[in-house]
Amino acid sequence: MKFGGKGMIQLMVLLYNWVWKNEYTPSRWRKGVVVNLFKKGDKTDPGNYRGITLLFNTVGKVFCKLLNDRIVGVLEREHSISEGQAGFRKKRGCVDHVFTVGESR
Repeated sequence: MKFGGKGMIQLMVLLYNWVWKNEYTPSRWRKGVVVNLFKKGDKTDPGNYRGITLLFNTVGKVFCKLLNDRIVGVLEREHSISEGQAGFRKKRGCVDHVFTVGESR
């Protein structure tokens, strides 16, 4: 994909538009492996791990990223997401929540 140039971009646009129009996601795009990442605490406690899914298909990853960006963009423009919601939003994270809690005191 990196070196595909305009031709690759045009093919991907055609593919993504077809996927969107037909409401069909290729099964290869949905396959991945779950990796458990340790957070903190007792390593024998399964609750101290967070599962992250690593997708195998790069074309599917790009589609998911584009779709997420478009959905979040619409929700933000229409003010459908609370300002308190920071997860999965660009330039927002736990620091924003810490600041919000600090300001509310």
